[in-house]
Amino acid sequence: MKKVYYILSHYFYTLSKIDDKKINFFKGARQGLLMTLPVLIGYLLDRIDLGLLVSTGTLAHIYAIKGTFKSKIRIVFISAIMLSICMFLGTLTVGNSLLFGFLLLFIATVVFYVFISLELPGPSSTFYIVSFALPMNLPIEPNDALLRSSLVFIGGILATIVITINLIVKKENIEFDNVNHNFALINKLMKDFNGSNFNSLSKELKDNFKETERIFITAGKQQSSKKQRLYLLHTLSQGIYAELLELKGEGVTEIPQTIISMVLHTNNKMKNEHFTPTIYEDIKEVSHTYDNLLDLIAKVNEILSIPKEQVAYEVDMRKPIYSRKLFKNLTFDSIVFLSTLRYLIIMAGAIIIAFAFKFDQAYWIPLSAHTVMIGGTTIKNLERGTLRFLGTLLGVLILSFILALHPMIPVAIVVLGIATLLGEMLVAANYGFAMIFLTIQVILLNGLASNNLSILIALPRISDVFVGVVIATVGLFIFGRNIASSNINKTIANVVRVESKLFFKLFSRDYYQFSDLEKKHISTELNIKINNMNSMYDNAIEEIFNDKKKIHHYYTSIYLLDELSFLLERSLNSKQQVNFDDAIIRQYLLFFERLAYHFEINQPIKNETNISPLHTYSNITNLLIKLQSSCMNNYYYH
Repeated sequence: MKKVYYILSHYFYTLSKIDDKKINFFKGARQGLLMTLPVLIGYLLDRIDLGLLVSTGTLAHIYAIKGTFKSKIRIVFISAIMLSICMFLGTLTVGNSLLFGFLLLFIATVVFYVFISLELPGPSSTFYIVSFALPMNLPIEPNDALLRSSLVFIGGILATIVITINLIVKKENIEFDNVNHNFALINKLMKDFNGSNFNSLSKELKDNFKETERIFITAGKQQSSKKQRLYLLHTLSQGIYAELLELKGEGVTEIPQTIISMVLHTNNKMKNEHFTPTIYEDIKEVSHTYDNLLDLIAKVNEILSIPKEQVAYEVDMRKPIYSRKLFKNLTFDSIVFLSTLRYLIIMAGAIIIAFAFKFDQAYWIPLSAHTVMIGGTTIKNLERGTLRFLGTLLGVLILSFILALHPMIPVAIVVLGIATLLGEMLVAANYGFAMIFLTIQVILLNGLASNNLSILIALPRISDVFVGVVIATVGLFIFGRNIASSNINKTIANVVRVESKLFFKLFSRDYYQFSDLEKKHISTELNIKINNMNSMYDNAIEEIFNDKKKIHHYYTSIYLLDELSFLLERSLNSKQQVNFDDAIIRQYLLFFERLAYHFEINQPIKNETNISPLHTYSNITNLLIKLQSSCMNNYYYH
């Protein structure tokens, strides 16, 4: 009994913990003002309905979460368009339950897929659902569809202007911060080169590389000389990391303090934007083993030192191939597609139940089910379900007390603004507490739209949310409760075969001359496979009905394959290429296939196979040998 009490108390303590580093007061304040002012102006002009429509469009501001100046503006503007379209379609179809329900399912599912496929941070289709369903609280007037959508779009443009001004004033430089973080992590990696934290630091560094690359890609091709310099430094930091892996593969156990100090000095120069040359006198004492590493650090020093006018040569600022990522994830071995399929089934069930049983505000049920399912892994989804219900319960009780006092409309508008501020301020820090205020916000929004500010608009929401959460929770248990656990071995096998194919193209004597577009396609496909493998593992480890011990033991193989993909991609973009004899290539291709087959059939490798070392690419050989060793451990299959 004590153990159960401890587990439950720890669970609710975890759910109630607020991450104060993620509290964003200023974003909450901006959203509060954006939500309040149009409604207040509408009230003063005796057209509160029009003000509410403009306020709905300002919800686009919420989608500006991570990214560069351009990417944030882009996502807010696209969200403005989407919210407007949702309002247009909702107004046209609200009188037809069948068509309304179908479009609600279509919009929610497509946006959900796009967000998880492109790894976009944010609330997914949450506020698109709110915009689409708001006409349920307005008079049924299909002829007003264009007017309503136009007003929502005006609100979205207002949000775009506000976020643009904010970004200009803040002078945020996320590229600068991420590149600096690259070198700070490299410095830590060098200090702990033979320590217990090397693997975790290595993973953090690779994740930061991916995030930095994504930031530069979404920033667009036209960049200032400062951004170009940062991109070159980012590329060199990847080269330094690859060289560190090479040294570790050769048996080097520590990095000389001289080199560590050089990297630290370089990092400090970058932080202070101190672009002057540095001469290192004591590098003559460093062993020739580290020549390649010293050359890369020298290149970093050179890039830091050259005047901005000279950073004019072309930099390969690659554009993202969004359509390719969306297309490549449409397969049954993709966790993105499988998660979307599960989302579609559960949302369809929630919509059918909501409209079949004629709930008063039917969209609250699928909206509640939706918010549960955007948590990521199964355990996080269930946590969100708990937080969604508890937050809604408290929000409804607080709002019921306020409405019981029969507040005047201006007071209700002020409460709407405060609730919006607090909800947006806390949503990243603690979803449960944020749900208290988001519940108040959405109910008040609907109440003002329907001109009904009585306690009757609040209390029924408890049962709506409860039904939605139950549908999502039951759905998560029934549909794909161990979907990732049962597919992870095949996913890893696919990654091995993709890397084998790239290895052949890179190092065979029939060397392929890749065009820039082909390199982008190859990198995109490889990154999709690697991301899918990592996501499959993250989902598998947090599924309830699985063998966690078995899943944990896949981590080593996943880590090594991730390392290998990094090295192969570096070789793909290298200007110098080494080719190997057919005999060696055949040896490696057979080795790759044995590894892939091992994962595919979920059986251990029984006999060790030796492979010839690759000249100048010994780190690839060492990674494959380590991978074989991990595949020979029987505990995978117990």
